[in-house]
Amino acid sequence: MARDDPLDSIDKIKKRVEGWDIPEGLKRYFLRIIELVRECYAVASEARSRGIDPEDRPEPVPVYDMAERVERLVGPRGIGEFIRRNARLPREELALRAIDYVMEELGDIYPKKDLVELSLRLALAILTEGMTIAPTDGIQKVELKQSPEGQYISIYFAGPIRAAGGTEAGLILVYADYVRRKLGLAKYRPIRRPGEDEVQRFIEELRLHEREVGRFQMRCSDEQVRMALENLPVEVTGPPTADVEVTVNRDLPRIETNRLRGGALRVINDGLIGRARKILAVVESLGIEGWEWLRELSGEGQQGSEENEHSLIEDVIMGRPVISVEGCPSSFRIRYGRGSNMGICAVGVHPAVFPLLNYFLVIGSQVKLDYPGKGAIVVPSSAAEPPVVELDDGSVARLSTPEEAESLRDRVKRILWLGDIVIPYGDVLENNRELRPSPYTPEWWEEEVRERLEELDERLKSRISSLLSGPLTLDKALEISRKLGVPLYPRFVLRWGRLGLSEFTRLMSSLRPLRVERELLEVKADRWCMEALKRLLVPFEVIKGGVLRIRGCEAEVLARLIEEFRAKRDFLRFLAGADVGADKAVEVLLGVEVPDVEGSGINVRLGRPEKASPRKMKPPVHVLFPIGDYGGSARDIMKAYRERRRIVVAMSFRQCPSCGGVTPYATCPRCGERTVQRFYCPKCRAASESGVCKKCGARAQPYREYTIDLRELFESQASCVGRLPGSLKGVKSLMSAERVPEHLAKGVLRAIHGITIFKDGTCRVDVTNAPLTRFRPRDVGVSPEILRRLGYNVRSEDEWVDIYPQDVIIPRSAAEYLVKVAGFVDELLTKVYGLERGFYNARRPEDLVGHLIVGLSPHTSAGIIGRIIGFTDAQVLYAHPLWHAAKRRDCDGDQDSIMLLLDALLNFSRGYLPAGAGGRMDAPMFINVVLIPEEVDTQVHNMDVVRRYPASFYRATLRRASSKEVKGQIPTVGDHLWSPLKYGPFPSTEDPPMLQLRVNKSRYSELKSMKRKVEEQLRLMGLIFEGGERARIVEAVLNKHVFPDIVGNLRAFATQAFRCKKCGRRYRRPPLSGLCEACGGELLQTVHAKGVVKYLGIARDLVEREGVGEYLRARLELLEREISQTFGPSKGTLEGYVEEG
Repeated sequence: MARDDPLDSIDKIKKRVEGWDIPEGLKRYFLRIIELVRECYAVASEARSRGIDPEDRPEPVPVYDMAERVERLVGPRGIGEFIRRNARLPREELALRAIDYVMEELGDIYPKKDLVELSLRLALAILTEGMTIAPTDGIQKVELKQSPEGQYISIYFAGPIRAAGGTEAGLILVYADYVRRKLGLAKYRPIRRPGEDEVQRFIEELRLHEREVGRFQMRCSDEQVRMALENLPVEVTGPPTADVEVTVNRDLPRIETNRLRGGALRVINDGLIGRARKILAVVESLGIEGWEWLRELSGEGQQGSEENEHSLIEDVIMGRPVISVEGCPSSFRIRYGRGSNMGICAVGVHPAVFPLLNYFLVIGSQVKLDYPGKGAIVVPSSAAEPPVVELDDGSVARLSTPEEAESLRDRVKRILWLGDIVIPYGDVLENNRELRPSPYTPEWWEEEVRERLEELDERLKSRISSLLSGPLTLDKALEISRKLGVPLYPRFVLRWGRLGLSEFTRLMSSLRPLRVERELLEVKADRWCMEALKRLLVPFEVIKGGVLRIRGCEAEVLARLIEEFRAKRDFLRFLAGADVGADKAVEVLLGVEVPDVEGSGINVRLGRPEKASPRKMKPPVHVLFPIGDYGGSARDIMKAYRERRRIVVAMSFRQCPSCGGVTPYATCPRCGERTVQRFYCPKCRAASESGVCKKCGARAQPYREYTIDLRELFESQASCVGRLPGSLKGVKSLMSAERVPEHLAKGVLRAIHGITIFKDGTCRVDVTNAPLTRFRPRDVGVSPEILRRLGYNVRSEDEWVDIYPQDVIIPRSAAEYLVKVAGFVDELLTKVYGLERGFYNARRPEDLVGHLIVGLSPHTSAGIIGRIIGFTDAQVLYAHPLWHAAKRRDCDGDQDSIMLLLDALLNFSRGYLPAGAGGRMDAPMFINVVLIPEEVDTQVHNMDVVRRYPASFYRATLRRASSKEVKGQIPTVGDHLWSPLKYGPFPSTEDPPMLQLRVNKSRYSELKSMKRKVEEQLRLMGLIFEGGERARIVEAVLNKHVFPDIVGNLRAFATQAFRCKKCGRRYRRPPLSGLCEACGGELLQTVHAKGVVKYLGIARDLVEREGVGEYLRARLELLEREISQTFGPSKGTLEGYVEEG
């Protein structure tokens, strides 16, 4: 499709938005965003017209909606309007109807093969909202192959198919079958005979990939793979993606390679099998026949579709502690709710948890969970119950504030309870999980009271209302429970289920009150009573002589129970023969129902740490200009500039149509004319206008070698800057198809400003995603006055306001880097492009408020516009959940990049993108100007948007109801689509107590030594778990991480390549001379002894200190013996390599 003028495209977007049926204030907001986007495009268009870039206009294409993205990405022409006419259809059905459209409109024009290929690319583009290159690069090609039954479809999946996601990748096979049926093609039948078994070949590839290349997301059994391949009606194959070859099932006639086909493996393993349940649900909803076998494939007894609780704990990683284990009294308790900083895989914990765990968790840290999904980030919650700890003097403290946790952290002897983990209902619904039983919480109690109040007469309703006014005492709570027939308010309920009846009787008999006042109780207690109170999570202070001082609700309820116990002790004897616990005795004594406040536990371990840091290539790069080996290992162009005058490098072959001059740039340096692409024949050195040499017929290349005079180049391109940096990092060689270089002055300016670039010429910051729907001005470091200028109706810095859909709050550290980028852009505009003035004029982060960024996920090729409105010290980017979903992301710990819009418009070029598979991923080829909720990733459509969950929801959790069963009781984002309320405001059950902590970088990130990380991991787990559970986790660390790491490093040492110190050439088998055959340079190892044994000391410490079993001790001895045999008889010579701290 021909590219439109971007300014015209933006004007068309503006006209569409003007017709939206949304509140006027919100419409003005979007129109302002469009104006800012147009302003940036206008500046970039003027700059690019100066001719120093590969194209004379900004290359990121501004787009309006999914229909436009799909048509531009895969076509055919006119499909965009078809998509808009059918936009209300579910995406899966829309893809099917689009296939019907192609068949009807183009069936008589396209050959069958092309029709199949277009249909599948189109379906995948719709399933992925036109956001990824999976339809173009993930499907390499489609072939119609011949079999005895006729032609069958063979789909070649390449590595970039991973950008589609597992469900979409698996679903495309269903659509391929649908196309097959419509065209009357035969089914694919795998060959299964001795010496030619295509199924066994696939299984061998899969297992080899897991061992030699890397594990996939899911774990599938051989039987599952066998069943899938034997039932698939189309062939799944692909090009090789790794150098590893199969050894048994080789040279099969219908499989073109012996190497591993990673794309095909991913589609079957992570797609068809791993997402079989989801795919089956779609198949059934579409009424497609012939896929009933998916039900057996996704059966409950099969392995691998979800990470179960056992593997969650057993797969613990060195240095990343297990925090919670279901069934352990100290672990997190599930509490349902969604704060305005939660949802789409963000869960809440009490703010005191962060300092209590020594900031191993901070805002944005990823945790691995067994419920409701597999991962999430943690954020502070104001509704979560705080942790309870035992101190070094035997006292028990409830850590109600992070400041209290900070002050007492060094005195914590044991964590008795970590508090609540707040999980949104929408996340449970999205994962189609059953509801786990909820504890009886204050919000549940309030809902039940609200229900009962509606049934009362005015007199009794007035009495209950008076009881609810003011602080709720035990007497008030008891009266409310008796009058309304509701359970006791949970603040007055201890963990009675942890005590038996005899233990309760002993506790009541042993506690001797010395002082009783309102909310204060002093009792004489022995050691057994103290331990019982700890089990009940009763905070108390130890005073001299075995006296305990108890305050608050616990003091009230214990004082009342002791009093009632003495009065009704004989009455309790009738319970002695019954199989009841302490909770039943409490009910008898107080005369009200005592609810279960224990609830459900959860398995949690630390995942990857939070992140907010500049994106850097390895090694870092200032400019996409080739320097070969002239710049040394650092690829420093300034080094070559100082040490030699001329270099020979390969760059694009272009010719000026006016003067005939040859140059690698788009504009002729002699006459200023636009150059045209030429092709160079390396065989006969002739120039050609196409990729085939007219002289000899050989393949011609769009690039050639140039002899570059560096001093002349700097004089012609960089003199406008006025100064040179001490170091200027280029690339060894260009990776794009045409090997287009950047203008050298851009790199000079970047080096001066201390910034680096990514593969596409843009400067980025990678940041962990975090959702936010409401904020206070004081939490984001911006005054109400500035926010009012941005369109917010806010009066004070403490007022809660709803965030606009495309506004973002970025880490202050990221903002400081973007200030440098802004300075670079301003100098680029004035000194290199020759414009009169800069654009940003930013000297500090606050100067970026109101400016636009582009948010981009690494698996996509379409960014979304965002507007900076504030800052946080947390290492996360806060934005509306819809904004994250517009990038096809949730907030489970993933990191996306942001870049200044004008930087992307000036410096991004498709001509810079690597030519290999996946080269167009993570590139802002399209820019979504406005956010359309109906077209974002559908996960956010399940996010709940209520201020409170109804009592019926909580009661449904007790019978473990399906999350879908209660969907009608709790509104979600999806319920507001296609209405003026689709952008919100979205209510939540709570607002966050804070958006940043005192410490915002996790302890895991700050500790540089793995030994220190492991020590801290064990210390934390020692505070949380008893000896047996801790030993199990330590054994898992050894079995799943430490030992496999050492074994893998030994294997890598034995099979390593060697690298030339001088020219970088690599040798799998080094020459006998020990010198490089190309340049005579010294050959170096790529794997060293230090890397092999670096964790040996950690393994020894764990085995010796943690009391592991004999099997693990023996395994360590065998490893040490193998290491000694590998590196020589003197094991002691390796001790210096072992990591000590």
